[in-house]
Amino acid sequence: MNGSNKTVKIAVIDGDARQRYLASLLDADGYDVGTFCPGDTSVSVSDAPYRAVIFPVKPKESIKDQIKRFRPDSGAVLFSWSPSCDTAAEIASSGWESFDFAADEALTVKNAYLTAEGALSLYMDETNIAVRGSRIIVFGSGRVAKCVCRVFSALGADVTMAARSKGELSWAEISGIHTVDIKDGGALEAVLLRGVDAVINTIPARVLPDMPKGVFIIDLASAPYGIGEYEADAAGARLLRAGGLPGKYAPESAAALLADVVRRRMEGYRK
Repeated sequence: MNGSNKTVKIAVIDGDARQRYLASLLDADGYDVGTFCPGDTSVSVSDAPYRAVIFPVKPKESIKDQIKRFRPDSGAVLFSWSPSCDTAAEIASSGWESFDFAADEALTVKNAYLTAEGALSLYMDETNIAVRGSRIIVFGSGRVAKCVCRVFSALGADVTMAARSKGELSWAEISGIHTVDIKDGGALEAVLLRGVDAVINTIPARVLPDMPKGVFIIDLASAPYGIGEYEADAAGARLLRAGGLPGKYAPESAAALLADVVRRRMEGYRK
């Protein structure tokens, strides 16, 4: 425990399990940590000032409404995920410095890997097929897609990345991943006709108008998602939408990543 942290008050807004682990980790560091549920009225602006407020990925209540209950200390930081322009402006006008977790590259890369591990766990739980030798097509070429390709390929799956970026497809090829240009309908259809055991999507836009019959689909994308429920049902495909996997699959590990970011950001603000 670091005694110099005892006077530093941090509010952790409850969300998924990772927020509770995060509060525990920061408490172990010696910070004065309070965990608050959305709508909690136990704090008012007349209470002692807070040096940080940490919001979950998807707050259950508007950030703009919740921050009004916390009085910012000097140099106070509000941690959140991809705040809108209006929310960011409200944060600044309320006396807080804004820190966007999603803008921290080290965090997002490591979070992407946890997402990929979570997708692997889902595949193993939801199918009767060994990973080794299975045929997986991954839509997208961003951090999550690349981590998914790496994790499945490492266990012997036959992995194909379907994407638009020639550069990212080239990197995938160099890494031993099969590739197909998503804009080349004929080539994509040929891959699907050869048969796949699972489709894993990371693109938040419709990517598969014609679904392989009876295929298992893991959609990791955020809304509006990449696979339509109606289209999946029509093809007899089994669709599993699996957002927020780090907080569900490995909340303690996900919380440790957040705690590292908070510690780094708070380092210059200890009393």
